[in-house]
Amino acid sequence: MCSSVAQSVSAQIDTIRYEKEVPQNFAYAELGGSGYLLSLNYERQLIQMDDVRLNARIGVGSALFINAVPTLGINMCYGKRNHFLEVGMNVIRTHIIEIMGGQGNMIMANPILGYRAISPGGFFFRATFSPFFPLYDPEHWVSNDIDVFPYAGLSFGYAFR
Repeated sequence: MCSSVAQSVSAQIDTIRYEKEVPQNFAYAELGGSGYLLSLNYERQLIQMDDVRLNARIGVGSALFINAVPTLGINMCYGKRNHFLEVGMNVIRTHIIEIMGGQGNMIMANPILGYRAISPGGFFFRATFSPFFPLYDPEHWVSNDIDVFPYAGLSFGYAFR
């Protein structure tokens, strides 16, 4: 009986210690991915239920290092401690500039499927498959023959409480 109580108390203490160590904020740079070529992002954990975390993301990226591309997203991360499967969706507003053949606005959807790892020191890495598909394209910048643009990204940054 005593050993059972001791094990239960020990498990509760380990759970409390684990919860204190879980980062809730992420600041990172992404090569490729949702910001096209390069983006800076901030992500905040909104909800945690056991091994599932719901995060919101905001960022700014660059297409051809000329126009700023705002990104908004939400994702769910499944996993324990340091390794997670990430599934999410971003929305990106792009302003087409003249060197690309004219001017106009386009809104792209960007689903995410990826892997993320967080070191005990806070180093953050993620690799994603993140295709694009048009949601709003009034000027028909995207050919009618192309519905999805396969894409991927790598992110490096810092995770903190």
